Amino acid sequence: MKLRRLSEGVLHNVNFHLVFEEKGPYPVNFLRNVAMENAKTEFVFLIDVDFVPYPKIRTYLNSQWDYLKSYSEKEKAIFVVPAFEMGGTGEGKRKFFIPDSKESLLRRVREESILPVHVNKYAQAHQATMYDYWYQANQMYTALYEMTYEPYIIAPRDIPRFDTRFSGYGHDKVSHAYELNCAGYKFVVLPEPFIIHLEHDATDWYTNRGDVWERVWLHWYAFVYEKDYEYKRGFFGAGEAANPPHCPKTIPVDQYEIHVFTEEAPEAPVQIEEAPEAPVQIEEAPEAP
Repeated sequence: MKLRRLSEGVLHNVNFHLVFEEKGPYPVNFLRNVAMENAKTEFVFLIDVDFVPYPKIRTYLNSQWDYLKSYSEKEKAIFVVPAFEMGGTGEGKRKFFIPDSKESLLRRVREESILPVHVNKYAQAHQATMYDYWYQANQMYTALYEMTYEPYIIAPRDIPRFDTRFSGYGHDKVSHAYELNCAGYKFVVLPEPFIIHLEHDATDWYTNRGDVWERVWLHWYAFVYEKDYEYKRGFFGAGEAANPPHCPKTIPVDQYEIHVFTEEAPEAPVQIEEAPEAPVQIEEAPEAP
């Protein structure tokens, strides 16, 4: 409670909720749901604690908020905030730095002192954001959902909750994005805000043991199966197979097209443009052996 005593902002704007777990993996998705259920705002910024937003994000959102809220309601849109990390590895890892503007960020991207998050670890997690296009964008655009996409989003508080069977490490955010896509939400990338990952040692609840990943993948198969049938989408929702393949498939490729905005956007500081052809090629998943 020291923070509440030292900061008026924390005292009046931050709620603390204590959750106790006697045993089992770290209940990360349960905790996220607790935060969403108790938020005091219509929209929430679903961000991990080890990411820092760029300093002007509040000013940007306030200046565009009426339009963003209206667009979200009309188009069932959720807003993606691109994520970055410091460049380098090991002792060569760059010291944490938070640029104060997109222009400042782009200079460091060109120097490779800042990189798209996980680009050298697991690029598929964020490549649907289309970073190369974002670097030049000055208008919002729609991202193509891809399997294993896990963007950080600003979204209405009444969106589907995180699936609590995913605890500990693995598929906790991926599963949420999968359901949002099944439920018909559009992933719309904001052109200016960004967040930077704050490097830290591995948490004590992270583990890469084989038995842990066996549990994660069993949950994943069950989750995809259930959501495909619930929303009548995807591989299982179409009734194409009785048994899951070695890797769950996503929505058919012919449904993956960048959304073309045929209506002129209303007068507002932010305009919606037709997105270009995606630089990321999406292929059908291979047939199961």
